[in-house]
Amino acid sequence: MLRTVEELFFAVKGVCHPPERYIASLKYVPSPKGSRKLGQVRYKRVESLSESFHLVRKFFPHYLVKDYVYGRSMQEVPFDRVKRVYNPVKALKEIVKKPGGKLELLCSQFALKISRGANVPLPALGVSGSILLGLHRESSDIDLVVYGRENSWKVYRFLKEELKSKKCITPLPKGFLAKRCVKRFKPLIGRLGLKRLLSMELRRANEGLFNGKPFFVRFVPNPREVDEKYGDRIYRPVGRVKVTGVVEDDAESIMTPCRYVFSKSYVLEGPKVGVKQVLSFRGRFIGLARQGERVICEGRLEKVYDLKLGEKYYVVVLEGKSDYMLPKVN
Repeated sequence: MLRTVEELFFAVKGVCHPPERYIASLKYVPSPKGSRKLGQVRYKRVESLSESFHLVRKFFPHYLVKDYVYGRSMQEVPFDRVKRVYNPVKALKEIVKKPGGKLELLCSQFALKISRGANVPLPALGVSGSILLGLHRESSDIDLVVYGRENSWKVYRFLKEELKSKKCITPLPKGFLAKRCVKRFKPLIGRLGLKRLLSMELRRANEGLFNGKPFFVRFVPNPREVDEKYGDRIYRPVGRVKVTGVVEDDAESIMTPCRYVFSKSYVLEGPKVGVKQVLSFRGRFIGLARQGERVICEGRLEKVYDLKLGEKYYVVVLEGKSDYMLPKVN
């Protein structure tokens, strides 16, 4: 997370960024009617990606960039507009050392339970969201980050087992998930049905309740684990596509960005091309499919020019309310 000179808060996306800029998404804006407060400034939370782009386009267009690498408009913050970069690991360390209030105490207890239960070092964990920024309320959720692929899978498997045991870590209520499905995927309800969409939400093991408090865990590779530098691959949007395929590799299916390597892909609707991967920067699309599973998905088709390897291939990007990935029903 970062804070700009206008007192805006952006969430940084991924670890691959252009020179002198961060790819990010607007998360909190100053507002006299805001329900959160930091010092003397009140803040409003930006509720969706579409709202984020709308606000940036209307009020802060200098943060909207036509990105050559991604071939579309992106929110990007120049280094010289950054007032502060927040350190999730350092913030969590301080919270564990001296929690300030009930929410921070729960956050501390949850982080320690994960660290001990999954056998990962505490410095591999960080706190994000409103707690990191000091904009939280007692009703806020707990947002954690896990760094490193090996640590991430350890934590994910630990959470998966804990969610099954239903002790202090329990699944989110189905009623809550159903309402969220309707909000998140409204355009899909009529076509796919609430039951199938709910099954997609129930697959993920990175969210639930810790002693009754909602939590969300994001998994991020360490910079040394990322073999892609900005500009190594050029992405060009082609259009929308509906495709089925078998997940050949799910090693990065929980990471940010999440990635599913496909084999035996077949386009049902859209340009008839071979799809190599499905990927997303959105946490809602992680952990949706396992290796060897045939799935069906719908999203934005992009052609990738891999300049390092001299290859061209196609990927599907999952991002919006009309995008999904589900097990293929025969």
